[in-house]
Amino acid sequence: MQKKHWQFVPVEENTEQAGVLAHKFDLPLIVANMLVQRGICTVEAAQNFFHATLEDRFDPALLKGTKKAVERISQALKAQETIVIYGDYDVDGITSTSVMLRCLRRLGGNVEYYIPDRIEEGYGLNETALAELVAKGVKLVITVDCGISSTQLCNRFQGPLDLIVTDHHQPPEELPQALAVINPKQPGCVYPDKNLAGVGVAYTLCRALWREIKGEDYTDDIELVALGTVADVVPLLAENRLYVKEGLKRFATTDNVGLQALLQVCEIDPEQVTSERIGFSIAPRLNAAGRLAHARLGVQLLTATDAEQALALAQKLFTINSERQSLERELVTAARHRLAELGAADDRMLVVDGAAWHPGVIGIVASRLVDSFHRPALVISVNDGIGKGSCRSIPALDIYDALHSCADILEQFGGHHQAAGFSIREERIPELRKRLQDYADTHLTPDDFIPVLRVERALALADVDLDFVTALERLEPFGEGNPSPLFASRDLTVQKIRRIGKDRRHLKANFAQQGDDLECVGWGFGELTTEIFSGDTAAIVYALQKNTWQNQVQVQGVVKDITWESAQKVHLNREIMVAVYRELRVLLEPHDRTVAQVQTILAEQSGLSYAPRDLFAAVTVLEELHLLERQQHENETWYNWRPSDEKLALENSATYRAGAGKEDIWKP
Repeated sequence: MQKKHWQFVPVEENTEQAGVLAHKFDLPLIVANMLVQRGICTVEAAQNFFHATLEDRFDPALLKGTKKAVERISQALKAQETIVIYGDYDVDGITSTSVMLRCLRRLGGNVEYYIPDRIEEGYGLNETALAELVAKGVKLVITVDCGISSTQLCNRFQGPLDLIVTDHHQPPEELPQALAVINPKQPGCVYPDKNLAGVGVAYTLCRALWREIKGEDYTDDIELVALGTVADVVPLLAENRLYVKEGLKRFATTDNVGLQALLQVCEIDPEQVTSERIGFSIAPRLNAAGRLAHARLGVQLLTATDAEQALALAQKLFTINSERQSLERELVTAARHRLAELGAADDRMLVVDGAAWHPGVIGIVASRLVDSFHRPALVISVNDGIGKGSCRSIPALDIYDALHSCADILEQFGGHHQAAGFSIREERIPELRKRLQDYADTHLTPDDFIPVLRVERALALADVDLDFVTALERLEPFGEGNPSPLFASRDLTVQKIRRIGKDRRHLKANFAQQGDDLECVGWGFGELTTEIFSGDTAAIVYALQKNTWQNQVQVQGVVKDITWESAQKVHLNREIMVAVYRELRVLLEPHDRTVAQVQTILAEQSGLSYAPRDLFAAVTVLEELHLLERQQHENETWYNWRPSDEKLALENSATYRAGAGKEDIWKP
């Protein structure tokens, strides 16, 4: 497992403030202190955090540009002009487009929409699309989740078109000369919440329009606002928190047949929708449309009125996402092979290229490489001599600045500090790789390559019970700006530890401390069952959740990192080596098996009576003697059997020397 750095949040116990909050809101003192650490220090702030309602939203009129926009849209509605919503192909763009469409259609509008093709057109406004709208006689275009950086295009087309730009991205120094620009980040805007997602900005315009025409606030479609807000990873504070918290509740009663169908194919209980389920299950299926097909499928789903049609669309998105997952696995494997071919797996910045890699997936592949290596990653798809690249970074390095340092060899580039894109001529890729390594050498330190876990505080297991977890749940929804809390506990005795899951990649363990215990799962931690055993003393970083089994609710930890603090000694001898050798020969001579399969069979099914620690140490000895060889295939590590007729000196294995303490000549 990759080493991680545990970074503890500085704890300044403010007994007075925390005590007031604990008493007022019936919280454990630990949770009240967490609120104070997150800047929620007063009763009023905590009241807003816990109990804000839709009535507490800010006045939409405070959002600069809404007055002009509402006047022009109202005019178009009365005259039955065609209004075109110009969106984006990610989930924020899809939900923004859908929210605006649904609102304007409820007001009787003649509304169409346009979303550019990710691969053919790219992000944002483009001249061809706008010219086609002019040629069709369209007069009013409302952008959602895009447009703020398209200053020259807006200036050119404002006149033939009335452009209303709604966006949430950082504005450039020169704003578009559109009919109206609506962006809380623009100079002179007094709207209090600067962190709205694109869908939040679009929805605020809908509120202003609805209030003008209907004389009341707009409260529909908050589920869509929640979906887009979570997917765009904006801070879940202020209005974003309010929209997500309310939207998650509304999934249970939504009349949006598209959302109903999406939940059905995702096999998610409408009453159990969380920000995590949106991020890991719902949003990827909508995103897949823009990556491999077209984002209009997502808009068609979220604006559908027929349940049968909605289900067909949701199933189509499910299929597309499955294709995306398969393609992603294939390209991750190809990228790893390319790294090995280049001898670049230890580079400080990973730059891999491949012929005709699908450009809709290379961004995800870059993310997977960052997850695996904790290094900035650039993945380049080469077609006809031109490479299109997608980048993802680690917190310590601004990838946009890194690209800027190579601007003279790039055809174009753009993005922000953690994600970016670029194009480059194929023959320039080796030079880019070299220059980025030089850049990383001067901008990164060895510590920057160690993932950081932000630990809220150390806990004794005596502090962990259902009441404590229930209090933590009141801090939800978790996300950017309000992270799910992680805790650390030390001096834990491992009681049980085993692999779980169909592919045995995961871990389940029980830990004890002075009479208290905690059951934990660790996703992707299965291989640690060969390093940590019952009776060891361990330290863990973990999240907390409730787990229901056979109608019984109990506390469960979700391990994020684990390290042993003390372990029992390994005992090896010739008898154990012979037994393990014979078992593995029977297992592996007919065909290779995954490491997980071998470990599970040895520990649970072989009938060998030795301690698991000694069995796995014996396997390591056989690896060190080159009788076993590991090979990586896709996401699995396999054992290959390499029999030998030579006499082997067990002392040539460092593991055997440590476990047996003597020389032993052994003929397999």
